[in-house]
Amino acid sequence: MMKIIVRIMGKVAIVVAFFTLFLATPVKAAGPGKQDTAPIPTVFVHGLKGSAKSTNGMISYFSHRYYGAARVQTINIEPDGELNVQGEYQEIDHPLIQINFVNRNASIPQDNIWLAKALHYIKIKDGVDRYYAVGHSAGCVTLLQTEMLSRKQLPIMEKFVSVAGCYNGLLNENDFPHAVHLDDHYRPDHWYQADSQYPAFKTLVRQAKYFPKDVQVLNIYGDLGNGTNSDGKVTTQSALSLNYILRHQILKVQNVRFTGPLYKHSGLRKSPAVYQCIGTFLWHQQAHNGAIIHPQPEPTSAHN
Repeated sequence: MMKIIVRIMGKVAIVVAFFTLFLATPVKAAGPGKQDTAPIPTVFVHGLKGSAKSTNGMISYFSHRYYGAARVQTINIEPDGELNVQGEYQEIDHPLIQINFVNRNASIPQDNIWLAKALHYIKIKDGVDRYYAVGHSAGCVTLLQTEMLSRKQLPIMEKFVSVAGCYNGLLNENDFPHAVHLDDHYRPDHWYQADSQYPAFKTLVRQAKYFPKDVQVLNIYGDLGNGTNSDGKVTTQSALSLNYILRHQILKVQNVRFTGPLYKHSGLRKSPAVYQCIGTFLWHQQAHNGAIIHPQPEPTSAHN
């Protein structure tokens, strides 16, 4: 693993991150009837109170900066659970599929049901056997828990990118700066209970046995650098606690920290530097005319 420093022009921000390029990571064998070179689509899921605007920026960036990437389909899930599908799935190099919840205030348990329905659709209707997943905020928890719980026939998740995921509380709602600390295994010393919209951390830990152990996971989180150890919405402990949930993965979760005022909760989903980390992880590509990345030696610890 290597530490990455991304320099942004102007007054703000040196971004510090920890990232592994996975250039030598083996790829799982394709399912029956599929070639190893069959394209794998990437699914994008927004969070609570989010919308298409939450992932439009990164989808547009990937479409313009990464060879072979383009949006092929948008699936809007209506409040009654009906799928409003726009576009026809195409087997280009890197198909991008955006999934949106029209009811932006639904709970994660409800979103789990809807997301499973959309993933089942692309499996049955479009013949998608494998997929990559990118979530933002609560969308990360939805992707994680849907994969844990769904009994529907779904595509196989190969890679999971969590951007600003909130696994053990939300800042100033049930979590506060420096209120929770992680041990050397990323285990929080306080586990938050479920509320009307989010599952309990204990529930995610218990259900983790159903999450496939061979999924590759990239965990991107923000630290404003203002002493709160947070992106203004999610504390670093809440984001990093994903490591404890998925502590039994074959490949350890890769944690990437972005530091500075640009990397507030909503800023992470708008950042070209974040996009490039995602693009490298998913497709082993550098962005065309993308951000400049300077590798540096890794520090001894990334803990809170």
